[in-house]
Amino acid sequence: MTVGSRLRAPWRARGATRQGQAGQHETGQHETGQRQARQDQARQDQAGSRAAAERANAAGAAAERATPRRANAATATDADATTTANAAGAAARATPGRANAADARANAADATAANAADARANAANATAATAATAATDGTHDGATAARATRARAAGGRSRGQGVTRHNRVGYAFFAPFLIVFAIAIVAPLAYAIYLSLFQDRLFGGTVFAGFANYTRAIGDNLFKAGLLRVMIFMLVQVPVMLLLALLTALAIDSGRLKAAKIFRIGVFIPYAVPAVVGAIMWGYLTGGQFGLVGAIGHDLGVHLPNLLGKGWMLATLGNVVTWEFTGYNMLILYAALRAVPTELYEAAAVDGAGEFRKAWSVKLPALRRALLLATTFSIIGSFQLFTEPAIMSALAPAVITTNYTPNYYAYNLAFNGQEYNYAAAIAVVTGLVTVVLAYAVQIWTARRERLL
Repeated sequence: MTVGSRLRAPWRARGATRQGQAGQHETGQHETGQRQARQDQARQDQAGSRAAAERANAAGAAAERATPRRANAATATDADATTTANAAGAAARATPGRANAADARANAADATAANAADARANAANATAATAATAATDGTHDGATAARATRARAAGGRSRGQGVTRHNRVGYAFFAPFLIVFAIAIVAPLAYAIYLSLFQDRLFGGTVFAGFANYTRAIGDNLFKAGLLRVMIFMLVQVPVMLLLALLTALAIDSGRLKAAKIFRIGVFIPYAVPAVVGAIMWGYLTGGQFGLVGAIGHDLGVHLPNLLGKGWMLATLGNVVTWEFTGYNMLILYAALRAVPTELYEAAAVDGAGEFRKAWSVKLPALRRALLLATTFSIIGSFQLFTEPAIMSALAPAVITTNYTPNYYAYNLAFNGQEYNYAAAIAVVTGLVTVVLAYAVQIWTARRERLL
């Protein structure tokens, strides 16, 4: 071996070493690149979960692109490793003095390249399998989501159609009442309000008067007298009637009354009698000159008061109304008593409560709402008092005048005085007073319940 070859041998060995180090550096960079690529792919897979169908397509495409690219990269790396090993072997053959070192480095390079190639191949296969699994899962998730979306849409349509059908059926059942209510209640009220805004004058005919009729009604002493008389009637008659209805309902509900069903029917029958018939019957019963009361007083030689006179007429009307509507209110209260849970009565009996204590502590608190309802109806009925005075006026025309009650006054103004517009105003004002008083009673009762 010449001096030149001996001088070039170390440089060739160093070159082979640098090439092996360069190969290892390239292998590390390639592994880093592959790891970064796998991380990017994982982030892309997570971002693609928002849309199942797009995720499936993207995953499939990524799997198709990733597998050939990684396989080519592994092949190229294997070729580089083989070239490096060949170069190291040549250098070792050219340098006998360094043969063992070159062989060791060549073996190390071969092992490193083989391990790296195997690792990259395994990683490529695993990535391809993961991508395929993701594609399959994405396709399955997309199909499931699509089916769920179609099911929700179908369910929404069916529910919407069902609600629409139910609404239509409900309106169909409600329509008859609504039509009758509109014709019998709303239309007359609207027409009365319309009439109350006009006046019929001798010159000019019917003209718009605004609130002139209401101003006249507020200053009308006849209307005020009738309204005051009805209020007095309400304050006396309504409590008496409700007290009798309450006692009757408690007696029937106690279970100690014999023939309770017959008694209940007997109390309720007067409500079934027409008001005209009841007024005529009681008028002839209470007449001092021709009625039963006058005949009994004449036979006994006792001078009884004239119940159709000026001082007793309001009480006589209250008696007729009480006889007519006690059974109606009794039925309301009795129905409320039947709704009281039996456990309350049993608990009261265990505590040693008697019948009076049960009625006071259990039954009366349970009747608050029913009593409020009966009171409201009775107030409205008191201001609507018309039939009884109209019938009694034929028996006592000097006592029951044309303005005895607001309704009777409005009737006489319209049909005897031909003042339809003013009569409409009287009716509207009476209705407003009735609404205000009924609402005031409800507010007062609600506040008392909160205090209790």
